[in-house]
Amino acid sequence: KPTRLYYKTDGGTEKDIDFSMDGVTVTGSFEMPKDNVTIYAEWAEPLKEYTVIWLNGDGKELDSKTYLEGESEPVTDKIPVKAEDDEYTYTFDKWDSGTVEGTVKTYKPLFTSSGKVKPEPEPEPEPEPVPEVKPVYWVSEGTDLTVSEDSVEGLKLTVHRKPGDDMTFSLFTGVEMDGKQLSSSDYTAESGSLKLTVKPSYIQGLKVGSHTLKVKFSDGEVTANVKVTEASDNPRTRDESGLWIWILIAVIAAGGIIAALLVYRKQSKRE
Repeated sequence: KPTRLYYKTDGGTEKDIDFSMDGVTVTGSFEMPKDNVTIYAEWAEPLKEYTVIWLNGDGKELDSKTYLEGESEPVTDKIPVKAEDDEYTYTFDKWDSGTVEGTVKTYKPLFTSSGKVKPEPEPEPEPEPVPEVKPVYWVSEGTDLTVSEDSVEGLKLTVHRKPGDDMTFSLFTGVEMDGKQLSSSDYTAESGSLKLTVKPSYIQGLKVGSHTLKVKFSDGEVTANVKVTEASDNPRTRDESGLWIWILIAVIAAGGIIAALLVYRKQSKRE
């Protein structure tokens, strides 16, 4: 649409022309000079075109309209719908505030939901009670253990659990010997079932003879008999046996010397 029509006189003066516009036809009138003239027109910037899109309940386009800058934004008379699901039916409420991207504005529908009336489900049968399975603990080395009172390794044993041997270590709570709780400094415990070692310092404090060891867990326990034996190598006996060996060697050596002297005397007499 032109905003101005004019022509220039011989002297270069611009003369405006009154005009009107009907659709695409421009009509103007002015007093024609003697010579031919050139008519000039000034045009406004082109108006932007905008698009409005309305979406249906399934996210697809329901309607769209375009309008020019300065015009009122159009509206739609189409009603969006949303399919019901297993739990709800949906009724259109209103359009959201719209999302603008460039010259396109998109409206999404908002719905109210109504829950469906469902028949009462038939009660499920009561499950049969599952019998409780009590765990069983056992010692790999057996329930009769033997350890020397001067052992440098202490008493070693491995405890297993069935079912769930991988839980044995995490369920371990402590150790008793003859009904007395051991301090955590008296033993070591490692994972891999349960690898238990009663330290030599504790074993040395026990009397020679039979004792009862109890390994306790949060859901059970296992008991083993422990026999503490006398020191396997008495230092006094070792010293005495060594002395007798030297005496024996001395006797043998002396006998050899005597025999050699007797042979020498006999040879001397013959000469």
